[in-house]
Amino acid sequence: MLLAGCATAPRWPEGRSLDQGVTPSLPKPPDSLRASLELTALAGGRKSSVTAAFSARPGQAYKLDLFGFPGVTAGGFLWRPDKWDLVVYDPGEYVEGAGARVDIGLAGIGPIPVHDLFSWLWGDFFPGDSAQARLPAGWAPAASAPGPNRGFTYPGLEGTWRVEFDPKTGLPRAAYRTDSAFRIEFTAWRVGAGAASPDRPVPRRVRFYRAGELVLEIKVSSVEDDPAWKRDPFFLRIPNGFRRVDRLKN
Repeated sequence: MLLAGCATAPRWPEGRSLDQGVTPSLPKPPDSLRASLELTALAGGRKSSVTAAFSARPGQAYKLDLFGFPGVTAGGFLWRPDKWDLVVYDPGEYVEGAGARVDIGLAGIGPIPVHDLFSWLWGDFFPGDSAQARLPAGWAPAASAPGPNRGFTYPGLEGTWRVEFDPKTGLPRAAYRTDSAFRIEFTAWRVGAGAASPDRPVPRRVRFYRAGELVLEIKVSSVEDDPAWKRDPFFLRIPNGFRRVDRLKN
């Protein structure tokens, strides 16, 4: 109780600035990051969950190790700007692709810009740009009317996006396409992501919606900035005999 009462309350001053029509200087992301996650996909009344170890060099490389049971690796995903690979050990298949739009093999979520899936872990709450790790220089916040639905509107590659903030804390509540095609909600905020940025708020539960339907939930168990890697995590070996397919069956 004492420790909980003394904990720093999550706040994001940059969000309050954007909500008030002022363009702030956004924090620089860490050089690298690792996190322990739980991913739950929902589609057609079905629900499936996996745990995952996520490693990142923001905007440069992402690695996701998927576990079906504790200690049992179910698959792996590696993204780099020129190529990405997804391998599943049962039934022994893999997928190759290129570009920022990926399908990580979870039912319901479908193809999605890889940065939109994970960039909120290092403080980038502005999906839809796909090619940037931060807001592009020169962007200015749209005019905001007083009331509960104030926010920041900006152009993305596939449409106009809007981010809404809590007016007291500045924390992002949701980021969504204004045509209602896609929505991301951020909740369960905590501060602290390793010694590199002890005051950075991180949402511990993030939900993804397509056309109003919940398709993916990511829960964060732990996150660490600039970890000391014992070995290079950005490597994915495809075992001999595995079959290449166009896409995985969900």
